[in-house]
Amino acid sequence: YLASYNPARQDQTFFMKAHERKRRKKGGGTAKGRPSKHRKIQRKLLGPQAFVMERMLAIFHAILPYPIAGGTGDLMSQIATLASSKMLVKTSAMADILDSGTKWRINIGWEYIQVIARTIGFEIEGFLAE
Repeated sequence: YLASYNPARQDQTFFMKAHERKRRKKGGGTAKGRPSKHRKIQRKLLGPQAFVMERMLAIFHAILPYPIAGGTGDLMSQIATLASSKMLVKTSAMADILDSGTKWRINIGWEYIQVIARTIGFEIEGFLAE
């Protein structure tokens, strides 16, 4: 869900560990008091965006509180299960569904994600872009 609804350019903001962050100042942005020329539409209303599996796995490892002992084999089988139950939908034409460059899109609504997050004790709201 996070990979499908957060823009990739904000991954560093949400998923880097505090000791790994580097503060950089960049120019740009909007001046205070001056309205933006573009209307901001909530990302939830735009619908899920496609993402590559490699990005989803990077986000998963970033939010995981402890490393996985058994490697990624079991994780790949869980991804295959999500795909077979149509919770995760493949959007690219690649033949191998577990290839790291395969594009995916989430097929679950916000309410269901909130229930899952509450069940496992994960504060998902803190990781979503506005």
